[in-house]
Amino acid sequence: MHESDKAVLTFISLIQDNPAGLGRVVRDKNGNLLGTVEEKNATEDQKKIKEVNDGLYVFNYKWLRKHIFDVKKNDAAKEYYLPDLIEIALKNNEKVSVYRLPDCTEWQGINNPEQLAEAEKKMLKKLSIVD
Repeated sequence: MHESDKAVLTFISLIQDNPAGLGRVVRDKNGNLLGTVEEKNATEDQKKIKEVNDGLYVFNYKWLRKHIFDVKKNDAAKEYYLPDLIEIALKNNEKVSVYRLPDCTEWQGINNPEQLAEAEKKMLKKLSIVD
């Protein structure tokens, strides 16, 4: 999809019934991508969005090298947000593609050691290494 769309950036999204703590995918009324917003920066209406950015990206290498240092530290979180690259591409009228996972069980957030252990357990089971 990334190559056929000739996108500079492609990311994966999914629908979550309870998207608390996750970055939302913001679209216009026609479904066109407007950008993403992290929950801590989201408005109350944006927090109601159930489509989330799962954090998996594919980049055009030359484009990424050119723009990676355009990402600035977020004042509120004191972090660098990789999703800012989506906004940079959109502002430059460059192609950004979104692949929506059809099965949300294919994804799991990993924000702490417990979630990492659970993800590892799921992956080992999927690879038939453990029961």
